[in-house]
Amino acid sequence: MKASRVLLIMVCLTLSLTFGILYVYRYVFEKDLVPSTVSTRSVADATWDGASSSAPTEPSVPAVTYSAFPRLSYTYDGVTVGVTGTSGAEALLDYYAFGGYIFTILTTSTDGDDYRATGPSLALARFDEACTLTDTVTLPRSSGYTYLASAMYDYGVMLVAASSGDIRVWTVSVNLAVRTVSLPYVATAAKLVYADGVDVLCATGDTLHLLALDSDIRTVWYHATPTTQSLVGLYAYDDAFVALCADGTSGSAYVFDEQGYRSRAVLPSVSAVTPYAGGFAIASLSDATLYFMDYRFTRTGTMPIPAGTRTVALSSYDNGVLFLADSAGYLLCNHGDVQYAFTAPARLSTAVEYRSGRFYFATAQATSTTLYAYTPFASSAIEIAAFTGATAPQVFTKGAYLYCLCVSTFDYGYFSGSLGDADVYLLRVTLP
Repeated sequence: MKASRVLLIMVCLTLSLTFGILYVYRYVFEKDLVPSTVSTRSVADATWDGASSSAPTEPSVPAVTYSAFPRLSYTYDGVTVGVTGTSGAEALLDYYAFGGYIFTILTTSTDGDDYRATGPSLALARFDEACTLTDTVTLPRSSGYTYLASAMYDYGVMLVAASSGDIRVWTVSVNLAVRTVSLPYVATAAKLVYADGVDVLCATGDTLHLLALDSDIRTVWYHATPTTQSLVGLYAYDDAFVALCADGTSGSAYVFDEQGYRSRAVLPSVSAVTPYAGGFAIASLSDATLYFMDYRFTRTGTMPIPAGTRTVALSSYDNGVLFLADSAGYLLCNHGDVQYAFTAPARLSTAVEYRSGRFYFATAQATSTTLYAYTPFASSAIEIAAFTGATAPQVFTKGAYLYCLCVSTFDYGYFSGSLGDADVYLLRVTLP
C-alpha cells in the first residue's frame, strides 16, 4: 500500500514536470523564436501608406548580361557574316583593317550584350578576317561627345570627338587597351592623318587648329589660324600638311609645316577631293566643275560635272582619277582630260577602293546595298553581290575577299544573327 502511494506520487510529479516544460517551450521560447501568424510590418513597411493589408512588391530589376567572346561568324548563301550589337540600336562610323583584324568604330547607347554604355557612347569592335567578333570596348568618357575623326597610330587606332567645351582624343591598342585626354579646343569638324610617327590633328570651329600628337597623346607642336569655313580634308605631302576648308560658296587650302602656317590659297567650294600623282582633284557641285590643281593649287585642268548631279566620288589610280557622279563614270588623266566614259550604277555610295587594276564600290538605296567592281575601260561595272536589308555600307578588299561593313534592322537572311533594333555587320564575299 505504501509502495502504491509512492508510485502514484512519482507519476503525478512526472506529469506535472512534463506539462511545465511544454508550457514554457510553447509560450515562452517558441513565441520569441517563431513569428506569430498575425501580420507585423517591417521598418520599410512603416513608411508605406497603401490601402492593402500587405506591403507593396518591389519591382524586379532585370540583371544586365554581357556577351562572351569570341562570337563565331556564320554563313548564309555563300557569304560569311559577323555581327556586333545590343538590344538597342548601333550606328557604323568607320573602320581600319590591319594586323589580321578589322577594327570597327560605332556608336551605341545600351548597357548589355556587346557594350557597356551609360548613354550615347563611342565603341570599337574587333573582328578577325574570318568575321569572328573577338572582343569589344566601350570608350570611357565618350558619352556626350560627337565623333569627328580617326586614324591609325603606332599601336592601333586614334579617335577624336568633340563636346560643346573640348575635344577628346582616345587611343585604342590592338589589344583594346584605352587611353584618353581632353584638349581645350572647340571644334565642329576634324581630320587626322598619320605621318612620320605622329598623328596630325586638324580641327575647325571658329579657329583652324593644327597639332601633332605622339602615341602617348602628348602635343608635340601646335599652330592655329582664324577661319569661318569648315574642314573637309587633311593631307600630308613632302614636309607639309594641307587643310582644305569650305563653305557653301568657296573654299581654302591652308598649308602648314612643323614650324607653322605657310600659305593660303582660295579655292571653289569643295564637295569631294582626292590627292593624285600631280596634286589634287577637287569636285565642286556649286560650280558644277571638277578641278585639277597641282600642290601649289595652280589650276591645271577642268571638267564639267553633268547637270543635276547630287553625289560625287573620287578615287585616284595608276594613270589618273576615277570620277563617279550618280549614274555616270569617267576615267580622267592627270590634267582632267576624259580618257573613257562608262555607265555607273545610280545612288552611289562614297566608298571606293582601287586595288590591283580594279575599283570596288557600293551603291546604297533605302534598304539595300549592292557591291560592284569596275575594271578601267570596261563599258560598265559588274555586280558582285546584293544585300537586302543592308544600309550605310563601307567596302574594302583584303586578300582574296571583298568586305562590306553595314548596318541592318533585319533579323533574317544575311542578318539572322540580329541582337536588337539595329546591329553592325561584317560581310565577306570571295572576289571574282
